[in-house]
Amino acid sequence: MSQQTEVRTLEKVLCFSIEAHIWSGRRKLKTTDIGEVEDLPHGDLASLGSKKVIDSEHLKVFDKLKKRAQKACESRGVRFLGGYAIPARKAKLVADDLDAIAVEYEKERNHLVSNYDRLILEWQNAPQNQEWAHIIKDEAPEKAYVEGALGFRWQAFKVRSVGESEEDFDQLSGGLKQAEQGLAGTLFREIAQEAAAFEERTLSFGGQKNGQAREYVTQRCKNALQAIREKMQGLAFLDPCVRPIIETIDYSIKLLPEKGKIEGIHLTTLWGLTGILKRPDRMRAFGQQCLESGDVAATFNLAVGPRFGAADEEGDAPPVSVPMAAPMQPVVSAGSPAPVGRPGPAVSSMPLPLPPQPGMATGFGI
Repeated sequence: MSQQTEVRTLEKVLCFSIEAHIWSGRRKLKTTDIGEVEDLPHGDLASLGSKKVIDSEHLKVFDKLKKRAQKACESRGVRFLGGYAIPARKAKLVADDLDAIAVEYEKERNHLVSNYDRLILEWQNAPQNQEWAHIIKDEAPEKAYVEGALGFRWQAFKVRSVGESEEDFDQLSGGLKQAEQGLAGTLFREIAQEAAAFEERTLSFGGQKNGQAREYVTQRCKNALQAIREKMQGLAFLDPCVRPIIETIDYSIKLLPEKGKIEGIHLTTLWGLTGILKRPDRMRAFGQQCLESGDVAATFNLAVGPRFGAADEEGDAPPVSVPMAAPMQPVVSAGSPAPVGRPGPAVSSMPLPLPPQPGMATGFGI
């Protein structure tokens, strides 16, 4: 990547940093707290751990707010320099979210501090703690300490490299250059993680049926795909391969029914899309194939395989056989009664993973 490209990239992003300080509600457990215990390891080897001086339920809200702040940045940007690189066009949206979280954080902190003494006593006098009340009594820190330990702040700033005219330019600018060049790779990795989570959480069962594919999913699954799309849309300038991936997501969503269950042939479309997105190398290779072929739809159909047979009037879809490659590729649009064949581009097929539950598809080609 040339320095001119690097400068253009850095000019298009703002770096957001989040500082969310959370009090643990714990104090160090002392040897005198547990009485005489034989054969304790020495202090250089192990420590006794900690004890709660307040019910941790009262502190969970701060962790939730911190995660909300991280999600606000992750949904629109990528990790960068210990913070997040956010597209300049999305910076105001992120700032609004973080401001709202800061107000809520302050409100919750004031509530905790105002009720601090009462909450400490309630924890000491709780039935399950009565036997050990002596080890937590008078152990809670002062209210002022807790008030100072809880805090939420954020900053947004521009990043630029040192000027070429400055002494030791190569050495001083090397770290930033390396971080900037890794932004596209970070984007692909984070999208792959979100796609893998979508497959595990939405396309497959959890619990006792963990790993088995669902027979259908609901329209709500489109929300997760739209979230992935929006994140890539804002950062499309990082890599030319990002744009065709966005178009592939759009194309896949158009293939799905607008209402009702998503099953059969349409569910196979989701498995095909996820198979591309959940591996960074596969995603980038597919994007490159789309750029070379100039036809996102045909490249996707070739990667996933042709769809033989269309849904009947009752909405049932037959099992789908997906070979590794086929000379004729279908043109499918949302609501089409049947696919119409036409020659596909000369691009190599990419084998996709099988759905984890047999019977969902006869075969599934990457």
